[in-house]
Amino acid sequence: MVLDVDTPTTTVRGNTFIAPADWRLSVRGPATFIEAPEGGSRIVLVDVEADDADEAIAAGWAAYKAMDWPLKVANDQVDADGWSKQRQYTYQTSPNEKRGVVAGVMYANDGWTAWIYDMANEVGGKRGAQVNLVFNSLLPKGYTRESFAGMTAHELDAERVAELSKYVMDAQQASGVPGVSVGIIQNGEIVLASGFGVRELGKPGKVDGDTLYMIASNSKGLTTLLLAKLVDAGKIAWTDPVTELLPGFRLGDAETTSQVRVEHLICACTGLPRQDMEWILEFGAYSPESSMELLGTMPDQSRNPVLITKLIKDCTFNTPSAVCFK
Repeated sequence: MVLDVDTPTTTVRGNTFIAPADWRLSVRGPATFIEAPEGGSRIVLVDVEADDADEAIAAGWAAYKAMDWPLKVANDQVDADGWSKQRQYTYQTSPNEKRGVVAGVMYANDGWTAWIYDMANEVGGKRGAQVNLVFNSLLPKGYTRESFAGMTAHELDAERVAELSKYVMDAQQASGVPGVSVGIIQNGEIVLASGFGVRELGKPGKVDGDTLYMIASNSKGLTTLLLAKLVDAGKIAWTDPVTELLPGFRLGDAETTSQVRVEHLICACTGLPRQDMEWILEFGAYSPESSMELLGTMPDQSRNPVLITKLIKDCTFNTPSAVCFK
């Protein structure tokens, strides 16, 4: 069944998730298949019986297909969203396959669920927001994700600041992170700006409230928040063309550039290729101006403008903005 809209649904055992619009949803035995519109790329969710994680992933593959790739690495994951005993398995694919294969297992309600991500790289990159929608919405049957909506934050007095500081230090030591800086603003005032640990392992330099870090994907949430505040203030609208607000904005294809709206900036749906290595290795040389110039050189924008145009038209701006595996 090909879905017309993003559709809340469940695995065979009743674990909930959202299947993306235009994807094909089907069930075979204990396995739920969510296949990308391009075909041949899919996410598989399998409810299995097993004694441990390795047995569970083996059962998951058995319900899907013969496992054709050698295991590259397996790592335990932290408990989250009602799931425990989580373990992720990454497989070695050949360069010619141009394919990503990752799997994992998680435990809840006295049972295991295995997930398998088996996708062509170009499909996974283009459909990243929808992949993220599936995994971020996958929750155990009967579980409701905690929300702070409508709750009032406690005033951060000295006792609570001390408790928070101890929590950060304990987490820092448990995770092996050299240093952490924490800043908290409450009621318009800075109530905590402090550092814990060192700037570099083996060296005495301490971190503090002014230490600079690579912000990484935290910029996504911050950018979305700031855009939303401008929308709430009536200064911009989600449907405004970006070129009207920022005349210098351009991508590698003129037709695509003209169709990008504010909402598309936060949904990973413009078809831009990943640029991780540039951001990570050359961040010190970048400025806002040079980053905008780089956008205009993205080669994939002009390779298939018809496909990219359709992707933008089909996009909804509340789709999650990054690929994230459980």
